Amino acid sequence: MSRVPWAEPGSRFTRDFELECTWLMTVANRKTVSGFLHVAWRTAGDIAGRVAGRPESGMPCMFDGLTAIGVDETSHRKGHTYITVVVDHERKRVIWAHDGYGKQVLDLFFVYVQWF
Repeated sequence: MSRVPWAEPGSRFTRDFELECTWLMTVANRKTVSGFLHVAWRTAGDIAGRVAGRPESGMPCMFDGLTAIGVDETSHRKGHTYITVVVDHERKRVIWAHDGYGKQVLDLFFVYVQWF
């Protein structure tokens, strides 16, 4: 078996995917993250535990250098279960997600950003 620079040993996911999942777990609950990333909720928890256990797990703040964002309100699952997702256009990464949609949910993002 060969080692590849974009994955950790024993993981079925890329390093970037694991960091993304772990970051989302800091701003949304496990159920929301697992639905958004299409993984089992237990898998999302396992990924976050694995990343937190790495020696270099000090994750940079996703809001550093943020200049252009995109907002998408999308439904997941059948019916009208919505999630609001905010992305960093320059880095092409999800930086925040929350259940629901509309101005009130987006206001939560701006309140959250003020803490950083």
